[in-house]
Amino acid sequence: MNSHTNPQFHNTPVSTEAGSPWEKTKIRRFEDLILKPEFQARKLRFPFGETWCRLLPAMQPSTYDWMMGVHALNFEGGRFAHPRTLSPSAKSVYDQAFAWAKKHHPRSLYGRENRKGIRLLSDPLGLCWCITKEHGKQVARLILASGYNGSRGGDPGIAHRLWSALQRRDEEGNLLHEVLDPLAGRLVCVSKTRPKGATQSIYHVSVGQHPAPIHDLMASMEIDEIEALCPLENTIRQLSEEEEWQALSRLIAPSTVEVIKASLKG
Repeated sequence: MNSHTNPQFHNTPVSTEAGSPWEKTKIRRFEDLILKPEFQARKLRFPFGETWCRLLPAMQPSTYDWMMGVHALNFEGGRFAHPRTLSPSAKSVYDQAFAWAKKHHPRSLYGRENRKGIRLLSDPLGLCWCITKEHGKQVARLILASGYNGSRGGDPGIAHRLWSALQRRDEEGNLLHEVLDPLAGRLVCVSKTRPKGATQSIYHVSVGQHPAPIHDLMASMEIDEIEALCPLENTIRQLSEEEEWQALSRLIAPSTVEVIKASLKG
């Protein structure tokens, strides 16, 4: 047989513990349920190096500013938006679970003295639209990132860094840059690095020096990219109450969830 056509085989031992050829491999994915499904692919994922983007002002009609605060509730393998993200007075089943646990099992809750406890409180995220370049094309992307301000130690989140960059003022109290102005606004740069030996990435935000008019960038965008732009609140996914209970069942024992639900009926 010709050596060039001689098939090559893996020289590995046969495993007697392997599953059948028809058994599907379990893939653990992080279920980020903050955004509606049609906007999931538009979430900007910062690669290592520099990412330049043009932050966009609030779009009409909207009751939110250029950046929208999102309250994220977590479960095993994912997160979703607390209802108060869109309705300030709205409650979540997590609030009901927290009240129940505080009354019946306070030591099970996360706190300074119990870092391994169940965390039923929300985390702050920031959401905003931007235009950035991918594969040589200008595209509309959503930045959904941590709004943590660093008050409890550690580095502030990307969303907080972006917000802070827009607040910088000179010695007379004037804004250094009108970053969001449709005509005079600037590009911002998010730089992502990871020093050798570090387990987490480091982010730095800076503001460009030259105006980047929004309409100039949009002039080279494809129509579907422009049509995707909408008020931020329109991108948020709202889970039903039953979906929230299901998420809670992935954070605490399902049997405990049933006890909590039963206590509410009583």
